[in-house]
Amino acid sequence: MSKRAGLAAALRAVRAIKGLSQSDLGEAADRKFVYRLESGKSDMTLGKLDEIARAAGINPITLMVLSAVTNTGLSARDIMESVRAELDAFESDGGYVALTSQVQDGAVVSRASERQKRLEVVQACKATGMTQREAAQHLNLAKSTVADLWNH
Repeated sequence: MSKRAGLAAALRAVRAIKGLSQSDLGEAADRKFVYRLESGKSDMTLGKLDEIARAAGINPITLMVLSAVTNTGLSARDIMESVRAELDAFESDGGYVALTSQVQDGAVVSRASERQKRLEVVQACKATGMTQREAAQHLNLAKSTVADLWNH
């Protein structure tokens, strides 16, 4: 089953149990767009998913889980257990620290500032007498990245 079809089925089911018509989602999307979604003929952005789910009175993640249930044949409980395991692994790998470092003052940090930080730490390694290979290992960066930043 296509991803579109899974989402279509999930959205139809949510509307059915909540007694909503396509027009009831009008604050989020026009009826024609909802029809195309439920026919598996359209995709939507993450922002539109959020708007439609909220207009239907559910969390957008719930709509995604229901779509995954349809696409995989797994139960919602199994999918949520898998998500929990992935989030636990993400946390233990330092993912939340990495995630928070990507946002500053409510906006995503620009890639240019990340590159500047990498440049500074590579130059600091160079100043201490490390080789490019040692710097790459020490900083956990690709050797090609270190090489690109080495002579700046």
